[in-house]
Amino acid sequence: MKKESLVAVIFGLLFGSLFYLVLINTNFFKREQKNLNEQLINKNIPLSLSPFKKIEDTIQTLTIDQPKNHLVVNKNSITIKGKAPKKSLIIIQSPSSEKIFENQKESFEVEFPLSYGANQIVVFSYLKGIQTPLLKKLTIYSLENKL
Repeated sequence: MKKESLVAVIFGLLFGSLFYLVLINTNFFKREQKNLNEQLINKNIPLSLSPFKKIEDTIQTLTIDQPKNHLVVNKNSITIKGKAPKKSLIIIQSPSSEKIFENQKESFEVEFPLSYGANQIVVFSYLKGIQTPLLKKLTIYSLENKL
């Protein structure tokens, strides 16, 4: 087993030395990098701002003004009031119901049905041209005249 290890080390050193002499010592990589730099400099490409700058300018927030999280009510529906970017698609979901509408103004108000017990409500706001939605989560407890 020692002979095979010794042979492997010798071949490794020989091929490593050959690689160094041929590629590194002949400036193969440096020539490629120099040509690429010259091409970029000669094209006079203007510098531009980040492509995300325009998205950052248009991003607004989704806020839910009413109801507050962890609210306990004795009704079977609740009014959800909030603010979202104009012309965004608003989706309000719970395990028992769903409402979808386009926000015409910056503020919205919608009546949403509740089921008995804990209601996990998720409000999504999709902006045009942006795939990641804004979202807020609410937990509303409906005890429907059980108080």
